[in-house]
Formats: sequence, structure tokens, C-alpha cells
Amino acid sequence: MKKIIINGTDLTVEQVYPYRYDFGKGKEVLRVEILESNHNFDDVKVLANIYNQAIEYWEDEEKKNEYIGYCKDFSCNYQDGKYSIEISRISESDLKIAELERKLAENTEVINAMLLSDLEGGVANV
Repeated sequence: MKKIIINGTDLTVEQVYPYRYDFGKGKEVLRVEILESNHNFDDVKVLANIYNQAIEYWEDEEKKNEYIGYCKDFSCNYQDGKYSIEISRISESDLKIAELERKLAENTEVINAMLLSDLEGGVANV
């Protein structure tokens, strides 16, 4: 039996494999196929709510692989009793952008506090 484990949730799967578009140069995704006879869509949605958490792949009670860094652009297609799911991998650029956005928000708070203090004629407590 093939399964994946995410945050303690077990999902029986038909296939799990990484794929890269544009002949290995494009977007990286993890493809997962799950039969409707094993899980309903509410079960499958657990894959949409992960953020950079490990996805463990098991075959016959033996851990075969661990996929890390997949958590954005969840898509799910249903056909003939099978859910075909893709989860995009977070790129290094995505991580750097998120870090820069966080730092920008922090700096914006400091600058706003300083401007407010100047307008009030005092010293900012930042």
C-alpha cells in the first residue's frame, strides 16, 4: 500500500512524484493521485493547507522519501474516480521575497513611528 503522511494525516495514494515543467527548466510541482474510493475531497484538501511541511511517502510501511518545500498553488482535478493533485514547490526566490516583505513591513513601522514622533515634536520610542 502506498501512502503519504502530512502532519499526522495518512492518505492512501496511487502515485506521488515530483515533476518539472518546460523540460526540467520550469515550475516544480509534486503530483499526487488519490482514488475517490479511498478519500473524499475534504480529506484531499489537507494538501492545500500545508506550508513548507514535510510530506512523507511510504510503501508497505517503509518510508521511501520525504518531500519538503511544496505548499503553494494547490490544484486538483477530478476524473473517473481519481483526484489528480499538483502542489508547487517554493523556490529560493519565493523565500527571499517573503523575507524582504517581512523586513519591509518592520521598517515601514519604524519609519511611520519616527514620522509621527517628528510631527508631534517628540522622540520616537522605537
